Amino acid sequence: MNLFLPNQAGAVVQQRLLSHLNMKHGYCVFEFPNQIDAACAFYRQHDFVVLFNQAEGNHDRTISRTSLRAAVKQFLGLACAVDKDKIQLHAEAGQAPYAQVDGERIFLSFSHDQNYAVAAIHRYQNIGIDLLATAIDFDWREVARLYLSPVDNQGIANAPEELQAKEFAACWAIHEARLKCCGLALQEWSAELDVQLNQCEVHVLHTHENFALPKNLVMALTFGFCK
Repeated sequence: MNLFLPNQAGAVVQQRLLSHLNMKHGYCVFEFPNQIDAACAFYRQHDFVVLFNQAEGNHDRTISRTSLRAAVKQFLGLACAVDKDKIQLHAEAGQAPYAQVDGERIFLSFSHDQNYAVAAIHRYQNIGIDLLATAIDFDWREVARLYLSPVDNQGIANAPEELQAKEFAACWAIHEARLKCCGLALQEWSAELDVQLNQCEVHVLHTHENFALPKNLVMALTFGFCK
């Protein structure tokens, strides 16, 4: 992983980043809003956090997207001690989303599937998050052939047949999270794309220490400095 930091971040920030890269990422996800105080404390200490929400029976992506962005503003207001009305969220084409908080740019990533929603927040680094809860009941092999790397396709093929769909789900979540981290749209695999995506550090969160993630859910978290 490329650990280059902007000059203004300084050596102290670099040391904090190295510290959090070595920690157990299984503690970074918090259920929102029930664990907001713990999430704020984690963010203040480690400069990043993941907020997870499960809404009963809500599969409307527009409502889910709006609610998640409101939750991020509420969280940042508390974590940064800033009026949430002074926090601006930006999602511009060709760029990863970010928040402007009291003159500071904070990196964001969002994902939604079924009634689940998740937001990843990082103070200094590009970040990407993706979750997949929908059953893999389509022709995923053709999707994998077009969009995933030869290494991923070989890994899926090497898995027992009954586990290949689950392996595809994990690879797909990682792929989407890395694209988001780099601010890139979905596109067919190429060697050039692979070079960009490989700048991201990847963590797959199948289980979690703070609360029980649904068994059918796969979540991938990525860090990087992709442009």
